[in-house]
This record gives sequence, structure tokens and C-alpha cells, in this order.
Amino acid sequence: MGRLTVAAVSVMFAAGLCGMVVAGSIDAPGAPTAGSGMYTLSQIYDYIVSGTALTVQSGFQEPTSAPASTMKTMKEIGDALKSSYEQCATTIAANVESGKPFFCTQPGSWGVQTGTALLMPTPTPSPTVTPTSSLYGGLVVYWAFNETSGTLYDSKGNVNLTGQTNSPVYGVSGIIGNGVSFDSSGDLFYGTDNGVLDFGTTTDFTFNLWVYQTAETGDAQIWSTTAYADSDKVVGTLGDSPCKLWVFTGGWSGGMLNVASTLNAWTMYTYMRNNSGTDFWLYRNGVLAASGLGMAPQTGNSSTFYLGDSRPQLDRFPPVKVDEFGIWNRALSSSEINELWNGGNGKAPF
Repeated sequence: MGRLTVAAVSVMFAAGLCGMVVAGSIDAPGAPTAGSGMYTLSQIYDYIVSGTALTVQSGFQEPTSAPASTMKTMKEIGDALKSSYEQCATTIAANVESGKPFFCTQPGSWGVQTGTALLMPTPTPSPTVTPTSSLYGGLVVYWAFNETSGTLYDSKGNVNLTGQTNSPVYGVSGIIGNGVSFDSSGDLFYGTDNGVLDFGTTTDFTFNLWVYQTAETGDAQIWSTTAYADSDKVVGTLGDSPCKLWVFTGGWSGGMLNVASTLNAWTMYTYMRNNSGTDFWLYRNGVLAASGLGMAPQTGNSSTFYLGDSRPQLDRFPPVKVDEFGIWNRALSSSEINELWNGGNGKAPF
């Protein structure tokens, strides 16, 4: 884009004014006086838009009728000037040098300016989510639990936990940002799963979450993919004597794995079904701790996911905090599990 000099702008406006107002009172009809700089408005417009050289019209005549359709108005010239020589919308280092003049058409700054044009900086685009390595692949649900009230939002938008009972606690300190806490019987979040947690009989899956347990519980449920009485659930439960995390697949009649849990420390648990439903593995802090073959697979799924104590009638409460809970529709690799562990610091998959 070129740059108009102060002299060029002055010439154009002077020419426009002379052509419209005083041409007839200075020169008689006929060719303008040599060096008078008399140009038609169409010439000035073409100069602004395309750089066509300005030349004195030797056949210029005093207008005797209304302008033809090719005639340009002063408004059209002003609009062309604004669109062609506007230098205030961005930094144009190639066209506007520091300390050199340029023309600005912004209100309040109209006219010749100097320096680099920075009056209207270009807005910065909104950032986009960038997946972290391969961990984003197959992810169907991820709760970061950073909310301080209301809905617990799934970052994938599939299973928002919109309901609650009793008084689970928001905004407690988590492994990353905030977490949620359950400290009395019946503390519970729940929400519709829209079928994304129905893994059938062969689809591999992975549950990964962080738990901070403050006391042995007796038998405290942390999560369940269905109501407690259903036989096709995947459920994680904390038990004592000794203190352990138990994970059941297929209800009480199905298989179960357990691993020793830790009090007063954030612990990452990873439970998965692998090899088309024949192998079940349970990791603790990124290390394989228990496995089983041929366990009863999950056969279906109801419409509700529960986080917390969905069995208040048993009067067993989970004095625990939970954070960074993700569910995948595939089995994670050992390197991906280690990436989520991140040396004990935790890591989100995006």
C-alpha cells in the first residue's frame, strides 16, 4: 500500500474545491491556465484508487449540465481515500517508517500523522485447545472439578454432573487446581451419560482419577456407571481392613480387582479393560498393581453416572477428595498412564 504525502493530499483537496466552487470565477470557459492544477474529480478518484497519473485537462470546459454517471463526488473521493490510505488499523512497518508521515482517517486523528500506526491494534484471536500428545484420542469424559458451585462440567461436553444430594464440597484443593470432597453419607453428584459410557461386551475402556483419602471408610463408593443394584456397572469403592480401592466390573457377580490405597496423599488410580474385554488391569500411581483374565464384562449401561455416595441407606460415607477424572473408550498405554501420573503432579490430556 502506498503513502500519500502532505503535498499530494493538499493538491487533491485544493483541486476538488477549485473544480467545484471557484473554477468559473478564475478561468473563462476553455482550457485551464498552464500550471493551474485543474483536475476533474474522476481523475482525483482514479489517482487515489489506482494511482493513475494526474494530468491537466486541456479540454476542460465549464460544466453546463448535471454531472454524467462517470463523475465522482467528493464523498466517493473521501471513501476511496479512507479505504486506500487508512494506516491506523495495524502496524504497517513496510509502509510507515518511524518518524515518517502517513495519512490517518480515524475520527479524532484525521490527517497527517507520523511514526508507526498503532491507533487500532488488531484483536488477538481466541486460543484453541491443543491436545497433549495422544491422550486426547478416545477421551469421552473429563471432569477437572474446578467449579465452585453448580454444575460440574465435562470438558468434552458429554456428561455434565448437574445434580447433587446432601452437601458435597466444591473448590477444595486438588492435584491440579480445585477438586471436590465427600465427607458425609449421601454426598453425591450425578448426571445423564447420553450413552457414551455404554462400552458393551468388547469395547476397551479406561477410568483414570486422583483420590485423596483421609480415613478408612468401611465401604464407601466413589463412582458408579449405573445405579447400585444394576449388574452391568463399573464401580469403584474404598474399603478398609486393610485400606483398599476395589473396582467391580459387571456388578457383584462379575470380577473385581483391588489395590492398597494411601491415606493423606493424592493417589492416581487407573482401571482398564484391554484386549477386547478379556483383560482387566488396575494401576496405582502409574504402576500396574493388579490384573485379571476373563472377568465378567460390562454388558450395558443405564442413563445416569454417579460420583460419590449413591448408597446413603448403608450409612457409609467417603471422607475423600477427588480430582481430574477422565474416561476413555480405549485402553491407555503404559506410557500414557505414566504421562498422566507426571511424577506425581498430575496432567490433563489437553
